[in-house]
Amino acid sequence: MDNYYQELLRAGINRRDKSVTNNLNLSVLHQNIKSISDIQIELNLVFKLRLKNTEVLCFTEHWVKAAYLILIHLDRYKLVSHFSREMNDHGGSCICVKKGIRTKELNCFKVISAEKKFEMSVIELVDYGCVYRSPDNKVQTFF
Repeated sequence: MDNYYQELLRAGINRRDKSVTNNLNLSVLHQNIKSISDIQIELNLVFKLRLKNTEVLCFTEHWVKAAYLILIHLDRYKLVSHFSREMNDHGGSCICVKKGIRTKELNCFKVISAEKKFEMSVIELVDYGCVYRSPDNKVQTFF
């Protein structure tokens, strides 16, 4: 990550200043991983060797409960936002951000998240969110 980008993040960018945010280069990876606990070691290796410049990781179908998800450790990343199913298995979404990048979870979206319908994780960082729509849900409900 170049120094210009780091300085902008440290200064706390005004999201409405499009002249500033349009100049940012942000590397985001989205992956449907179907069980984060089964591939945690492999993920750490991939991020160290191949994707070391990726700042934001968005995962859907992490398949774990919230109490377990917060214990999972990905080197150089912190879990910022997540949705985990309480009553059903599988599903879920989460966003991890490289340590040192300022961000916060947008909790106002938690009230519209629903198991097997609209499983959302949202952070404040150049307006990016991660959503998973279960195949069991009707498309009309999602939109």
